[in-house]
Amino acid sequence: NVSYAQKGFNDKNWRSLNLPHDWGIEGAFSYDLPGNTGKLPWAGTGWYRKHFNVAASDKGRQFSIEIDGAMAYPLVWLNGKFVGGWPYGYNSFRLDLTPYIKVGGENVIAIRVFNPENSSRWYPGSGIYRNVWLTKTAPVRIGHWGTYITTPQVSNTSASVDLKVTIDNQSGKAANVTVSSKIFELNADGIKTGGAVTGFNVSRGNITAGGHQTLSAIATLSNPKLWTLA
Repeated sequence: NVSYAQKGFNDKNWRSLNLPHDWGIEGAFSYDLPGNTGKLPWAGTGWYRKHFNVAASDKGRQFSIEIDGAMAYPLVWLNGKFVGGWPYGYNSFRLDLTPYIKVGGENVIAIRVFNPENSSRWYPGSGIYRNVWLTKTAPVRIGHWGTYITTPQVSNTSASVDLKVTIDNQSGKAANVTVSSKIFELNADGIKTGGAVTGFNVSRGNITAGGHQTLSAIATLSNPKLWTLA
């Protein structure tokens, strides 16, 4: 029954802003506030609301919200339903929105943050002070942070690259999956500069409904450009 969390709450007169946002930094400097936290008004409660549409064609997709940082004690509602929260303001966290999504219409996310007084010995920031991501995937997908790459052997002439990919299956039946990966050289702006310099062997697996599986692959890279010579 929290009014700000309800889908039908009238927020037309609320301030419009872009994330990240820190109300303490934009607040008024005051000599009356503690010096060890910057004499800025970072304590208090804040609410954020976001309206967005989900197409009818997205039926069956999986949705999640990923919050890189919110200070503090963030709580999340979607369409008036409580989704979850996270007690620590310095960690990122992820919540599954799929059970509460309205496909083929408007959705409203509401996020409450509460920054209590005397909770920090230094300036902690306030509000949703890092990026927020709305992620849409297929039911069978690469898991959250599901890629893990190491280079167990490196020399001037070659490097072995070990790739592990975790696949999640949130569908109602088993899934046969194939993972095919390639390595590209990037320029200083992170843009591919040409074709693949090498590729991994194709990995295959069968994942039970509601399960996950980690698939492994190995590639060899000739004449790697090293950060430093071991």
